[in-house]
Amino acid sequence: MAIGQTDLFSVQFEQQKEINSKKIELGELKNSLLSYFSCQDVSAFFEKLKIAYENNDKEFYHRLSQVVGNLQEDWLQKIYQYYSADRRELKQDYTPKTLAQLTSRLAIREDGLKVLDCCCGSGALTIQAFQIFGRSQFELLEIDSNVLPVLNANLEMRGIRHQIKHYDVINDCNIEGDIEDSAFVCDYCISNPPFNLKWKHPLFASSLPRFSLCVPPEQNANYTFVLTAMAHTSKVGAFILPKGVT
Repeated sequence: MAIGQTDLFSVQFEQQKEINSKKIELGELKNSLLSYFSCQDVSAFFEKLKIAYENNDKEFYHRLSQVVGNLQEDWLQKIYQYYSADRRELKQDYTPKTLAQLTSRLAIREDGLKVLDCCCGSGALTIQAFQIFGRSQFELLEIDSNVLPVLNANLEMRGIRHQIKHYDVINDCNIEGDIEDSAFVCDYCISNPPFNLKWKHPLFASSLPRFSLCVPPEQNANYTFVLTAMAHTSKVGAFILPKGVT
């Protein structure tokens, strides 16, 4: 066997070993969470997380951080993605740490006091941005109410200054019952929006300020997410998008 082939095999072996190790760690953490919070399954744990979110239970987040331990790793994201993410309808998927870091470095500058995370999910991009630009305050938009308790827990455990908006980015509006308005602007934007969602043009779409450059096509909402996010951004934005979106 050639030397290059041997090296390739070694790399693949080490990568698989790391993946297996992460799966074991994830399983151990899940079991620890269920045991510590007296839950029979993951659904019961997420229900307790939801109650903590509704009550702004700081003590719960403190206890949770003690169980999670290593906050350099986004273990809650991994648990949510593995057990609860909606990949079919909402196109929720895992954001690799390296891409989250790259997005932050492309968009944010040291003077970025306010950063928008559009379609933020469980907060993967914000967590990495915070580790690089810790002074920033984050505005987070997310439509899925199921992931909001996970998102808030991730931010509270790390002491990240934030405001969460339960928000429909495609239609650029708060979800019914949310008292926040849509007239807000941040310095920078980071985003990994869902890929290739279908949408319908709103009435008088061409007259909307966010579509002043163009009205995005209806076959997917990729450009809709970009244009809407940038309408709330005064400086620079960086997005993770499907291949072919330029």
